[in-house]
Amino acid sequence: MSQKNKIFETADVDLGSFLCIHDVPYVDCRVEADPKTGRARAILRFLDDKQNARDLERMFITSEMKKFRDVNKFLLKEVHRACDLIKKQIVEGD
Repeated sequence: MSQKNKIFETADVDLGSFLCIHDVPYVDCRVEADPKTGRARAILRFLDDKQNARDLERMFITSEMKKFRDVNKFLLKEVHRACDLIKKQIVEGD
C-alpha cells in the first residue's frame, strides 16, 4: 500500500482533535480551494497506518464529545451575540 493511501484528510478540526486523542498521528495542514465554493480551506492530514480513521470518524459523529462540542459552539455564539448586542446598546447610548 502506498503512503498516499495511508493519509486521512479532514477539514473538521473537531474530528482532527478526536483522531489525535485516539493516537492517529498528525502529519500536516494544507490549504486548498474548496471544490464547491472556490474559497481557501485548511485540510488536516493524518497518517492512517492502521486504516481505522474512517471508523474513528463514525465513532466521533455519535460520541458525547461531539455532542458537547456542538452545544459548546452554540453557547459560545450566543454569548458573543449577547455581548455584541450590549456593545451596540452602549455605543448608541453615548
